[in-house]
Amino acid sequence: QKQELKEANERLQEEIDALEADMADKQALAEKYEEKAANTKAMLDTVVAEIGQTEIKITEKEAEIAQKEVELQDAKALFEERLRAIYMTGTSQIELLLSADNLTDYFVRSELVRNVTEADNALMESIKQKMTEIEAAKAEIEAQKAEAEERKKDLQALNIQYTEELEALNATISSIEDQTATLESEQEDNKEAMAQLDAEIAEAQRKAEEENNDLQFSNGNTGASASDGD
Repeated sequence: QKQELKEANERLQEEIDALEADMADKQALAEKYEEKAANTKAMLDTVVAEIGQTEIKITEKEAEIAQKEVELQDAKALFEERLRAIYMTGTSQIELLLSADNLTDYFVRSELVRNVTEADNALMESIKQKMTEIEAAKAEIEAQKAEAEERKKDLQALNIQYTEELEALNATISSIEDQTATLESEQEDNKEAMAQLDAEIAEAQRKAEEENNDLQFSNGNTGASASDGD
């Protein structure tokens, strides 16, 4: 029986060693996934910050575009007002010519009207050009934001994957720890049984020796009595 318990303990130890080796591998793998998850989280935080900055820039560009639209509308209104004033006064080229004191006066008045018209047109073209530039910048920022959103989505998926794999590994490690504890408990029970068996054997041997000593003592006394009788 003692030999059987010893062999059982040896088998249990082999199983425990195998489980501990497996657990060591799983723990090493879990550490790698923890590192990957931490790195992914850091990258994700960076991307989220980038998205926040691009959203601020987009808001700023939208405000600039709105301001330029106001400026454009003001310039158009001013231009229309000037044209209306020229129309209301009936200042055509013929009227300019007829009302001019001389040809030089006519050219001066005509040049003034042309300059005003060209200045208004130039102002509106400048505003339109600026709006085009701002809208292009806004489109570029929105493209950057869209790219960042895609990166965010990919990183979130990776983070979920690493987290799930890490949870699965931790569950496996916990299961291995439970199995190891069960085997160690069984091994401890066997050791206790072996110790109990050794104690019983020792006690049996002690009793056998006592009985043997008593028997020898008794035989010795019997032999001595027989010699005295003779």
